[in-house]
This record gives sequence, structure tokens and C-alpha cells, in this order.
Amino acid sequence: MTQISRFGSAAGLVLFILLMAGCASSPDTWTVRTSSTLLPRSSDLDLVSIQQEAVGLLIPLATPSLRGNEVALSRYLDDIIKKIFPTWKVIDEQQTINLINRYGPAGEYARLRESGEQSHILDRELLQKIGKSIEARYVFQPRLAYFLQTMTDRLNLPPLNILMLQTRSAHMRLSLQLWDTMSGELIWASAAETA
Repeated sequence: MTQISRFGSAAGLVLFILLMAGCASSPDTWTVRTSSTLLPRSSDLDLVSIQQEAVGLLIPLATPSLRGNEVALSRYLDDIIKKIFPTWKVIDEQQTINLINRYGPAGEYARLRESGEQSHILDRELLQKIGKSIEARYVFQPRLAYFLQTMTDRLNLPPLNILMLQTRSAHMRLSLQLWDTMSGELIWASAAETA
């Protein structure tokens, strides 16, 4: 074996090792911490009674600095609910918006969102109007409270100014509330933080 071919083999081996190291898992592991309330004991509400009623998904709330990052949350939530509770009658975000617009309480819905963003409370009278227009006894209100996305260079060849591998990580804080549109009561709430 010539010196050039040994150098080429060694360089290939080093590049292979670097690529494999670059493809190894990120030092940031995916962890999720959740905290949820229990369903109220005083009511007859349970998962069986919820599945007998329609459940609407409202557009996620977000602070002004996070707007635009919350767009897909309701779609993910819809998919998750349908997998975990396939018998539930879920009115997805698009249907909810269309029904609200069709039956007229769009102005009330805007006020409901505005007050919900400020106070974390959904006004009972406005909630009743929305519930009637979408024919849903319950609604889920998702909220994006925090979102940070970072990019990390994993393999960079400085002499050539070539970036070979980059990873993306995100940190999020989400909350989800289940509201009774008839009584205006907050039935259940959960918060999750991912890192």
C-alpha cells in the first residue's frame, strides 16, 4: 500500500468517524414534564360522559411575541385526541372556525380570545354563544406559553467553510384547558414543558 492510499484510507476513516459522531444523538434529550388537574369530584363528569358530547377545539392562544408559532397546535391536538379517544366527537379547529363564522358570533369569539389572553378566563356568556354555534358542550383551549428554537453546528469544516451537519432543538411550554360551554366552568387543565 502506498503512502498516499494509506493517507486516503485514514482520512476516509476519520471522516466516517466524524460523520457518525455528528449523527449521534444530541446531548439535549427530549423530556416532557406535565402537571394536570383531576376531573372535579362534585360533578358527574367523566371520560364516558365527555365522549357522549361534542368537543370543540379552539384556536390556540399565544402571547404577541409567540404568535405564528402556535398555528399547528390544534391539528396535533386533534390527531392525539382521535388516537387516544377514537370514540369522541371532536370538532377540529377548521370546523370550529367555519361554524362560528357561519352562525355569526365571530365578534364574540374575538372578544373571548382577547379576554382569555389577558385573564386566562373564558367569559361564560361568550362561551355559551360559541358552544351553541358549534353545537359543542365542551371546548379545549390550547395555549403556547413559551417557545425557543436553537440550531447547533455539529460538524463544520472551517478551512473550507462548509457546514456538514446541524441539529435543531426546541423548548416549549404548553397548556390545555377543557371548558364546559354551558356552565362556563373550567373542567380540567394541564401544562407541559418540553426540553
